[in-house]
Amino acid sequence: MSTLPAFLENCRDICDKSAHVSIDHEKLAALAATFKQASKPPSWNNYISAEAKADPLDMTRVFFEMALICAQQGGFIYPDADGRPQKWNVNGSGAQAMLNKMDELRQNGLIAGMDILAPADVRGAVTPYLDKVPSAEERIAMFEEFADPAVYKKLDALVKAAWDEDKLRYNFDFTFINKVADIFPQSFAADPFRKKAILSVLMTAAHAENRGVTVATDAPVASDYVLPQVLEGLGVLKFSDALREKLVNRQGFAENDPLVRDIRAATITACHELSQKSGARAQDIDSHLWLAGRDPAVKPKLLPTMNVYTTWF
Repeated sequence: MSTLPAFLENCRDICDKSAHVSIDHEKLAALAATFKQASKPPSWNNYISAEAKADPLDMTRVFFEMALICAQQGGFIYPDADGRPQKWNVNGSGAQAMLNKMDELRQNGLIAGMDILAPADVRGAVTPYLDKVPSAEERIAMFEEFADPAVYKKLDALVKAAWDEDKLRYNFDFTFINKVADIFPQSFAADPFRKKAILSVLMTAAHAENRGVTVATDAPVASDYVLPQVLEGLGVLKFSDALREKLVNRQGFAENDPLVRDIRAATITACHELSQKSGARAQDIDSHLWLAGRDPAVKPKLLPTMNVYTTWF
């Protein structure tokens, strides 16, 4: 199990050795200076059920439901008959396509771990709803993990152990993130950058903050394909001509491609430095970059996102 310093050092080492991705530290410092005090984070209420939104806050239930959908927030890119990458989406968004699918399952009483309480019952129940959905087999395996009552008990014990009675807060630190990944090996542990486990923590923390409950976390950013796109557009990340050409030509990448590794490691390194210089939290940096990517002055400068064949993000 990696510690946070070791994780960050590994990301920095990958970035420093990369021939295709580097950080412009002057641009990074200039960007950090533009960060303003964070506004209230989104509640992510659309990710969880009415029962999870009920008071008093049941942190295990909220985390479980956030993690259930975060586990499915990947695997949107698939190759067509000609080997060109295509995206499963609703209005351009893979995340929205998955949210719609989860709503459909919820409406039909087919949520793993809530309605379906045995892994053996998952495949027969959800397979008809995954017709033409990319990575269907991987998604079924994820749902099977969440349908196991023993898994919920492990998560419940982990969440309860994270409560700090003296400081009246939950401590979802990097050790906690790694332990969550271990509980959900199919959904989270395979990704060396822990994207979906981190995202589950950050979204749960944001939801809890909206309800007056504090979650302390040292989580880094959840490295996917949007953050590096925006950081490159802002001049913070520098890509080699060869990498830029692959992105412009919308080439598909394997999840373990060294170029994908380099981009993700550089993104985590750059965002960690942004946090150190600005004092902003990972979730605040994520929100800032997300909004920056939609700025009419920035959007035309953005390269196409990475097309990666992966369920990791």
